[in-house]
Amino acid sequence: YLSLYQYEKIPLPFINGKPDLETQKKIVVILEKAEQLKEKRKKTLELLDEYLKSVFNEMFLNKGFKVKELNEISEIVMGQSPPGNSYNEERKGTPFFQGKAEFTDKYPVIKKWTTKPSKLALPNSILISVRAPVGDVNLCNVKCCIGRGLASIRPTKGVSTLQYLYFSLQSIKDKIGYLGSGSTFKAINSKQLASLKISAPPLE
Repeated sequence: YLSLYQYEKIPLPFINGKPDLETQKKIVVILEKAEQLKEKRKKTLELLDEYLKSVFNEMFLNKGFKVKELNEISEIVMGQSPPGNSYNEERKGTPFFQGKAEFTDKYPVIKKWTTKPSKLALPNSILISVRAPVGDVNLCNVKCCIGRGLASIRPTKGVSTLQYLYFSLQSIKDKIGYLGSGSTFKAINSKQLASLKISAPPLE
């Protein structure tokens, strides 16, 4: 927490030590425009996500293709957190992802590293959040350690492809979320993840 004394001592920038109101107003106008653009981009991405899901569903769902469980067409690795004293932000060791907090639109952002990695995810695999929130996915583009909040899904060569699995999981994100259980926070276990039903058309 911060005490009142600490709050009072927080420095704020003023030109020549004076509260230049006109400059402040100009700064606020720029920042408000930036916020508006950020919000528009967010809404655009949400619409695009819904559009991709609808196109994917139109092409691949309810088309008579075989339906298989996720563990039949991929290798699944559940995450396990390394010792807390091995975490660092000095880029020492292996990149470490704990959960959805590091996700972006497509690839996770590396914020921490660990010198004692436990469970590893490999490049060209999918990271899925298995603890609240459940079901969000990102593509993994680095060899990394994954914590309890994540699982790694690697497509079986000759059976499934990375991008197809990625869009498949995105299209059933809500369904995966409903599977989450727990009074403190929602989570899905390895058995639930492995038994997810995925439409499995031929590679072609």
